[in-house]
Amino acid sequence: MDEAQQIAAAAGPWAALLGVLVAGLYAILRGTLVPASTVDRITQQWEARLAESHERELAWRAAYERTEEARGVDSQQFGELMTLARTTEALLRALPRPGGSNANPS
Repeated sequence: MDEAQQIAAAAGPWAALLGVLVAGLYAILRGTLVPASTVDRITQQWEARLAESHERELAWRAAYERTEEARGVDSQQFGELMTLARTTEALLRALPRPGGSNANPS
């Protein structure tokens, strides 16, 4: 072996170590390599936001169900009022007109 090959063979492990360190530093600077505590903190924040979103969804669903229930009650009451209005109209049409005329205008 000549002298250049001996130097390359001796520097091989150190060059590999330097390459790994440079790659690690580059990954840290780019943000692709982060500490586990940071990942845990981000995960906890995400789970908290997800839970809050789920709670809001349940609240909106409950409000929608209450609205639909109230709409059903309104519809039922409106139907009863229409029946009462028809009955009242029929009763008023059946009454004799003032002045002695019993002619039905309809």
